[in-house]
Amino acid sequence: MKQQSIISTWAKKNFILWFMENYPLRNGARRVLKYLAKRRPVLSSLHIIENGSLFRPLLVISSTNSGMPSCLLLTINKNLHNPDAILEYLENYGNNKLFLTFYFPDRRECRTFWRVLEEAILVVEPEKAKSLQFNFEIQLLLEEAKNESRRKQLLAEIDLVLGRGEKETFHRLVRELKKL
Repeated sequence: MKQQSIISTWAKKNFILWFMENYPLRNGARRVLKYLAKRRPVLSSLHIIENGSLFRPLLVISSTNSGMPSCLLLTINKNLHNPDAILEYLENYGNNKLFLTFYFPDRRECRTFWRVLEEAILVVEPEKAKSLQFNFEIQLLLEEAKNESRRKQLLAEIDLVLGRGEKETFHRLVRELKKL
């Protein structure tokens, strides 16, 4: 399918709103998308791309049933998982280029997604690009596996502190769980 090179801020905003309406998201991902949709200057510097292995800063947003991290910001020197940290980064980032990619079950067939994609700026040999993207997606899957493991650990800890009646610890663990 043909990708467009310039996408209007209106189209980007409408896609973000459509995505939030049509796919289940964790709260953190939803908060970040709402932030993006409300900020016209951010939208104008935002580039929605299909494959993000070469581009930074890259924001990855995924539906809950995709197996990818729900919300992850990759910069040149750090990875941010916490939605609050991502929002703080975006608030201080200014109007510089920001790349955004989405993972959801029917992304390959989704015309709405294809209509807002921008062409890659860098030209890379197709085989090299496939290899880089494969490695990138493996990295994302590993990140999500770590997050899922931490979620299970937090739930077990919450059960324990509930049984012991430790109210403050319970609230701290719940806040941490919500941030994942």
